[in-house]
Amino acid sequence: MDWVTPGALRNHLLLALSTQDFNLLKSQLERVPLPVGTRLVEPHTPIEHVYFLEEGIASVVATTPQGRRIEAGIIGREGLSGIPVLLGLDRTPHECFIQTAGEGLRIRAEDLRRAMVASPSLQKHLLRFVQAFMVQMGQTALANGSYALEQRLARWLLMCHDRVAGDDLSTTHEFLSLMLGVRRAGVTAALQALEDRGTISTKWKRVTIQDRAKLEAMAGDSYGVPEAEYARLIGCTPDGIGSGLVAQEPARLDRSADPPDLPSRLSAVLDATIDAQRADFGNIQLYDGKTGTLAIVVHRGFSQEFLDYFATVDAHDTSACGQALKSRARIIIEDVTTNPSYAPHRAIAAAAGYRAVQSTPLINPRTGAPVGMLSTHFRGHHRPSDRDLSLTDCYAQQVVDVIAFSLAAPRQ
Repeated sequence: MDWVTPGALRNHLLLALSTQDFNLLKSQLERVPLPVGTRLVEPHTPIEHVYFLEEGIASVVATTPQGRRIEAGIIGREGLSGIPVLLGLDRTPHECFIQTAGEGLRIRAEDLRRAMVASPSLQKHLLRFVQAFMVQMGQTALANGSYALEQRLARWLLMCHDRVAGDDLSTTHEFLSLMLGVRRAGVTAALQALEDRGTISTKWKRVTIQDRAKLEAMAGDSYGVPEAEYARLIGCTPDGIGSGLVAQEPARLDRSADPPDLPSRLSAVLDATIDAQRADFGNIQLYDGKTGTLAIVVHRGFSQEFLDYFATVDAHDTSACGQALKSRARIIIEDVTTNPSYAPHRAIAAAAGYRAVQSTPLINPRTGAPVGMLSTHFRGHHRPSDRDLSLTDCYAQQVVDVIAFSLAAPRQ
C-alpha cells in the first residue's frame, strides 16, 4: 500500500532505514489516528504496540505512586514510543500519551522484537534513538534543575516547534504547568515575558512562534544538545558518511538498493530540509558536467511556469542557485524584491509566491566538483537560523552520498 512506501513516510527513523530493514517492518505497520490524550504507554502495563509518530507530539511523563507528575521527554516524527521494547523489556513506570494530535504507524511489540532479532542493523539503528532520547531526558533534568523558568519554557517551545509543521502549537497553561512542574501562575508570567520580547504570541489554547531566533537566544544552551546528538547518531554514520537527519544512509547499504529509487530518495531529503527550515517550497538540481548546467530533478510546491523558467541554470545566472554554483558556497537572499542581483528573476519569484531563497551547493568531497544544488524558498522575508543551516549542511551531504551511490551502483 502507498502509505507504507518510503516516499509516503514522514517518520524520520523509518525514512533512515535501509530498504531491507524497512521491508522487515512494512507489512506489520498499521496507520492509526492519534487524537489528543491517546495513551501509547501505560505505567507498569505490558506494552502491546510501538508507535512511529508521523505527525503530532507525545509526552513521556514520570510519575510517583502519590500522583506527582512531570514531563521527562517528548517524541515526534523523529522517533517512536515504547523504548523499553527496544531494550528487551515489556513495561515501564513512565506513561506516554499524545499531547498534540496527529497520526502514526504502529507495530505489535512482538513483531518489532522479531524484526530486531532478524536484523542486527535494524536493532543498532533503533538503539541509536534510545541513546538520543536518553540524552534528551538528561538535558531535561538539567534544564529543570539549573535554568530559569523562562529559559525552560523557551526550550520546551523550541522542541515542540521542531516536531510540528508551521508555527502554531496547541497547548494550555494547565498543561504547561504539568509538563514543566511549576505553578500555573509561573507559566502565565513566563509566557507573558516571552510575548513581551516578541518571540511568541498567545491565544486561547495556542502559542504561535513569532521569532524563533530570539527564542533560541532566550533558551541559550538549555536547547540544542539532544538535537545535535540525534543528528550525530541517526543522521551521521560512525565513519562520517551520510549526514542527513532523516534520509537513508546509502554509503552503508550493501549495494542491493535499486538505482532507479534516486528520485524518491532525493524527495525524502528535500522534504526533510523543507520541514527543518519551515520553508514553503524547495527543489534539488543535478549538475551536468558536460554542459555546466543545473537541472531540477525533484521539487515541492512549484508551478510548471517556474520549472520551465529554471529548466537549466549555469554559473553565469544571477539566481541564488546560479550564484551558489559559481562561488561553490551557500547563497542566502533574504528578500528578492530588494536584492539587486535577483532583479532579473523578480517576476517569476512573484508569480511563484516566494520572497526569500537559499541555495546550498552539493559538492563531492573527494573531487571538489559540484554534483547539484539544494534550494529552499520562503513566502516572506526570511533568513534561516544557524541551526537550520547546520541541519541543511547535513542534508546536503546526504544528497551527495545518495547521488554517488546511485551513480556507482550500475557499475557493480
